Amino acid sequence: MSQYTTPVSAAFEMQRTMINQSQRMAEQSVAFQKSMGELFLNGLESQKSAQQSGVAFTKAALHSYFDAIEATIPGSRGNVAQVRDIVDEQFETLTEGHSELYDGVEQEFERSLENYDELSEEYLNALNEQTKLVLENAEDMESQTVEAVERFESQAEEFQEQAREQLDA
Repeated sequence: MSQYTTPVSAAFEMQRTMINQSQRMAEQSVAFQKSMGELFLNGLESQKSAQQSGVAFTKAALHSYFDAIEATIPGSRGNVAQVRDIVDEQFETLTEGHSELYDGVEQEFERSLENYDELSEEYLNALNEQTKLVLENAEDMESQTVEAVERFESQAEEFQEQAREQLDA
């Protein structure tokens, strides 16, 4: 390689490096987004569990309160039992509603994650193909550029030689 083609080759090498790094960044971005989706899904599961625990705790607290009323107020057992049954029905409805809500959100989010996985796989495949083509074209361009620089360098040397010969004559 001549003194002129070395910088040209270095510039093309830097271009290839940047293209490859951009591709890796895109792949890492897709992987990061997928991880964030999975974390959200796991967090949703934890939130559902915490919500269920909170409802169970509140129900247990009310039952303790009803037990205290029955123990301290004579003859209240029948009325408290009716209220307890109503409260239990409401808690059952609330628990079912929470469960259905979280299950529905979880299913839709899982479906969205599956769609994202499919689309991101297609995107990465297309990106890989495009990167491959760009790198191949860059190699061709580098070869042509180096060849042109070498021809120019050769012609410049010939011109210098002819100019020296004319000056010496």
